[in-house]
Amino acid sequence: MDNFITLTCPTCGGKLQITDDIERFACAHCGNEHIVKRGNGTISLQPVVEGLNKVQIGVDKTASELAIKRLQIEINQIIAQRDQVKAKFTSNFILAGMWPIFIPLSMTLFCFIMNLTSYLDESIQWNIFTLMPCIFGVITIIVVVVVIIVYQRMKKKEAKNWQDYEILISKKVEELRYHQNIVDRI
Repeated sequence: MDNFITLTCPTCGGKLQITDDIERFACAHCGNEHIVKRGNGTISLQPVVEGLNKVQIGVDKTASELAIKRLQIEINQIIAQRDQVKAKFTSNFILAGMWPIFIPLSMTLFCFIMNLTSYLDESIQWNIFTLMPCIFGVITIIVVVVVIIVYQRMKKKEAKNWQDYEILISKKVEELRYHQNIVDRI
């Protein structure tokens, strides 16, 4: 018959009887699992939870290391996307904003050059053709004002878009710092 050793459960304080061949068991009183530690003539019980905590710490570190790599990639992608949107905004404005100004301005210059000799004549007779540069000049001014208004609205929208990117980047950087702290602590 096996020799029994009586020990106290470290979790609930219940009396336990352990044989020489048992290395792991569950307490009959509380159900918690324990590992039997033998060495130097002593026998002690270690809750399995302590071992699981060590495993959990390792899992947390590994998960944080993976998260750091993922977050660095995501941050770089967001920055690249933000820069691409900004470049697209600038090129769109140059294309969309300049040609409406160029057309009436070029018409103004063309009409002015065509009527240059009649302007130099002192006995000028004003007609629709001699007034064309003035008409196109007014149209050019109106177009410039409209382009400036549209540009300001686009710039406001771009600033809001930029702010949204900055908020997203700062959240990712904050998450990155959190995971970096976990890795540095362990």
